[in-house]
Amino acid sequence: MANTIRMQVEPLSKEEIVRHGKDIYEQKLKSKVISAHKGELLSVDVLSGDYAVGDDPVVNALAVKSRHPDAILFGLRVGYKTAYVVGARMEEDS
Repeated sequence: MANTIRMQVEPLSKEEIVRHGKDIYEQKLKSKVISAHKGELLSVDVLSGDYAVGDDPVVNALAVKSRHPDAILFGLRVGYKTAYVVGARMEEDS
């Protein structure tokens, strides 16, 4: 049986998760998904950059977690500034 070594990494703060998630989306994913998936929800693993996009955030998260069990997820709505709104119109991303 092979020995494996797992490095303990200091957990990311909420702010770091948001920053990494937004950076990955803007720099690597937005141009790939905006035309075909505008308005859909995207879940991205801030450690690997792997993602899933669709209408159900739980399904998206489970898809990424199935490939990366230790994933740290960030979610957003493709092409919009927020994923959800209450009692207002969603503002599109510029």
